[in-house]
Amino acid sequence: MFKLRRLHMITITQKMHENQQRYRDELVRAIEQKLKGHEFKKTSGAYGVYPQRGAGHYMMRPRIISGMVTSNQLRGISAIGKSYSKGWIHLTTRQDIQFHKIRLEDTWEIMKRLLDLDIVTYGAGGNSIRNITCPALSGVNPHEVFDVTPHAIEATKFVFELDETVTLPRKFKIGFSNTEEDEGLATIADLGFIAKIKNGRRGFAIYGGGGFGSNPEVSVKLAEWIDETQILYSILAMKQLFEAHGNREDRNIARIRYILKNLGEEKFRDLYEHHLKTVSDNFQYDIGNFEDLKDFSEQDEEPMYGLPNTSSRMRQKQRRLYSLYLHPSHGDLSCEQLDRLLDMTENFGDEIEYRLSITQGLYVRNLSEEQLLVLEKAFKEITPSTRFETSISCTGANNCSIGLMDGQKMLMNLHTQFDMTEKLPFIRISGCRNSCALHQLASIGLEGTRLRNENKAYPAYKVYIGGRIKREGTQIGTHLATIAEKNIINMFKELYILGNQKDCQDWDTLYDNYKEDIEKIVIGYGGNV
Repeated sequence: MFKLRRLHMITITQKMHENQQRYRDELVRAIEQKLKGHEFKKTSGAYGVYPQRGAGHYMMRPRIISGMVTSNQLRGISAIGKSYSKGWIHLTTRQDIQFHKIRLEDTWEIMKRLLDLDIVTYGAGGNSIRNITCPALSGVNPHEVFDVTPHAIEATKFVFELDETVTLPRKFKIGFSNTEEDEGLATIADLGFIAKIKNGRRGFAIYGGGGFGSNPEVSVKLAEWIDETQILYSILAMKQLFEAHGNREDRNIARIRYILKNLGEEKFRDLYEHHLKTVSDNFQYDIGNFEDLKDFSEQDEEPMYGLPNTSSRMRQKQRRLYSLYLHPSHGDLSCEQLDRLLDMTENFGDEIEYRLSITQGLYVRNLSEEQLLVLEKAFKEITPSTRFETSISCTGANNCSIGLMDGQKMLMNLHTQFDMTEKLPFIRISGCRNSCALHQLASIGLEGTRLRNENKAYPAYKVYIGGRIKREGTQIGTHLATIAEKNIINMFKELYILGNQKDCQDWDTLYDNYKEDIEKIVIGYGGNV
């Protein structure tokens, strides 16, 4: 039988405090107009503060370490949301939260309150090493190779103690995955680690040079296996490679994937190995001892117990415990909902854990069957029953200053038009080409854009089909057509009807057997305004 292992959360060091407090001085200069707007934006971005659409509105992104958050931290986050962001928080696609529509002059006060919760915003945006992803079910997933949570924590501690982590050529994303399904996005990261056992030892396959946005690329494999104790060397090696060879003149081609594109796979690997050797020869890092994880990675002796898995419920590998997935619409969670959740779960005992997902949701872990059923009933409005219901959209043009389309409105219209059916897939919608919703990874992905006809611009979406993520099979979706916004709903209606006509019970069956029919429907709507 398993014993639940309590993880040691990261506490704020003196260096982290000093890094965070630099924002205060820059904010004072900006408010006193001693610092120009574009100059302050360079600073504020590194602290997760961005201007939003609408006069005087800002967004702040606290850094929730690999999505791990305590009950006390959630209480504090809720209190901040009620005081400064109109009673709402936004759950992101990188296991963070965001406060929207806050005032610039309030940002330092919010940061001080976050520091009291052991939460920083430093490195949550800008040209920095961003939040390190880790699957929200790592440690409880019956199918995992081993729990990668401690590795993500150690990597984050390491990053926080490095110098010059917010002055890189562009953003630098790292991901850890505990299964072949790559739920930590390692195979599309600047640097990715996928758990792998070799000769009885835990370690990782290493990937690098991936990323999304314009010109997306799947990562290339850099190493078949490294011992788990070597991960910090890989992180520092890739950081030094990026600093030495990243483009600082043109931010549009400044990500690590452009170094890979320019050099080719072989030379890129050689360059990485060169930096790895330099790091290994000149630095010595003690990552600690992961031996206490050995028993935790074994399979439960009774995996098929109790209630069945659903789109929101998962049986854990710990006997008779469950995780419940909560998915508020568009990732927007009201502080009232959050308080209600905490009021209930805090009475369930100290073993309850909370993890933010990469799909704008929240997992409550280590629930008994009775507790699970109580929560499912109490939060039915945000407990999804199908994959289609868990579809995601970025904040879009309604909030984002660079968004072209309001993807949240489109997703709301889709959910209104169709019942929560398995005949439509999990959909990702991005308001622009920056791919904050990773639309090119979805079964169906939409990217906000414009169609032109007779010198007029019309709101539209690029439609991608067939994206997926998996260790040896990550695939960027194919752009089939650019479709006017007004025709998107009709396109989905035809796809829904096709599923009924072919008597397919779910999207995967329809796609596997009638891919050409699907593509014909999508292409048929292309370009028409």
